Amino acid sequence: MSSSTATCTKAGTHTLVPGGNNSFEGALSINEGVLSVNSPINLGKALVVINFAGPGTLAATAKMDNPRQVQLASGATGTFDIAAGTLRLAGAGCISDNSDVAIATVTYSI
Repeated sequence: MSSSTATCTKAGTHTLVPGGNNSFEGALSINEGVLSVNSPINLGKALVVINFAGPGTLAATAKMDNPRQVQLASGATGTFDIAAGTLRLAGAGCISDNSDVAIATVTYSI
């Protein structure tokens, strides 16, 4: 990922493993397949919004605290695959009873 502010879309059923310190600042959309990370910096800067737009999976393969805004598009299914431990969702978000769900902050505690 580069220092772009454009949307980065994970498409296709394969697994994508971004490495290194990414300076990406745009939206991150997981449409399908697996986005596997071992560090929060793999996802770009902390202001990056993660959007589940289809049957996608965000996999955390190592312990990390990762504050990100996470959105689940209407009709989409998003999965958090945690290598070991627990997933803690915290923040001033909301979970509504309609088809749109938004959680303001996600913290992975593994």
